[in-house]
Amino acid sequence: MRSLRVSVPAQIAGVGPAVASQGLAVGLRDQFLLEPVASPQISVSVLGREKNSQPSDERNLVITALHAAQDYLGAPRFGLRLSIDTFIPRQRGLGSAVASVAAGVAGALAFAPHGPQPGTDDFRHGVFDLTARLLSRPVGAATAVYGGLANVWHTDPAYDIPRSVVDNDASAVTHRAFVSTYHPAWHAATSRVAPAVDAYLFLPLKARDASLTPVPSDVPPSSGRDPALDLLRREAGLRTDVPSGLLVSSLTRAALLAPVLADPRTGSANERLYEATQPDITLGRLRALMPDAVQLCEHLRSLGYAALIAGKGPTVVVLRAGTDDVALVAARLRGLTASEWLAGGRWTMVHTPLSPEGIEVDPLD
Repeated sequence: MRSLRVSVPAQIAGVGPAVASQGLAVGLRDQFLLEPVASPQISVSVLGREKNSQPSDERNLVITALHAAQDYLGAPRFGLRLSIDTFIPRQRGLGSAVASVAAGVAGALAFAPHGPQPGTDDFRHGVFDLTARLLSRPVGAATAVYGGLANVWHTDPAYDIPRSVVDNDASAVTHRAFVSTYHPAWHAATSRVAPAVDAYLFLPLKARDASLTPVPSDVPPSSGRDPALDLLRREAGLRTDVPSGLLVSSLTRAALLAPVLADPRTGSANERLYEATQPDITLGRLRALMPDAVQLCEHLRSLGYAALIAGKGPTVVVLRAGTDDVALVAARLRGLTASEWLAGGRWTMVHTPLSPEGIEVDPLD
């Protein structure tokens, strides 16, 4: 078997007001080298900025995902030498865990005797499907695999049957109950991102406490009103009594994101980015858990920047179309990290392009 080089981008999952349905890939990438060896041993070497943040043995998430995917595929396990060069900050809402799992799944598919070839659509779809299943993070998985602006949705045949049919056909009711026992199928499509849009990442010097979760502990299972809207609320970690009007308004504003990221040449590009990233819903549920991040995000938005909190936080992201001097914008934003009243010097700012490409898998000779 040939060695495999894998590169996976960081992800901003749940970007803007698109509740649990859109993700954006950014230019920070973790690099992985998977080298099959004759012995059954596993060896792991971790380098880079996050080298002390993950295990250097079989407990490494890449190895865990590799073995889980091999077992799922019915493929044999084998000895491996894994080298990781880390660039994605851990526990900061940028999808480092998704990147590791996607790399492990990609290795399992590439090494499988009759698996799809790396670089093909079948290979990418396989990596997305297995990564989403293993982590239950379909938005992050789609963003890591396809790059650009990833849009995720699911189909559940139980809800595809019209209500009028269910009400009048007993067999349809039986079928609906039967298919409801299966996990909905996740699907993804990606939209192009132009090189003229950049991301400015405000990274907290302290990682997020892994025990914290933005999902309220008292989220009721259903409001009993609209199953589809309740599902969206639960996916976003929201109480199901969030007003439907606010939820629908947020979802409709999210439609602005794809066209402005694909073609930001108009003079109002940053205004549309500001509207498309309105975090009306998400800031409320994160305020008690990460007040510094929420305060920074709200201050940036008060200055007119398209700011949002990445994934589960606490990284704060500013999206900016290149209509200004990039160096000037970067310097201005970096200056905010020194503001004692705002963040007390507990942040660092990284300027990075968006990533139009997702996972890259290259077999080596």
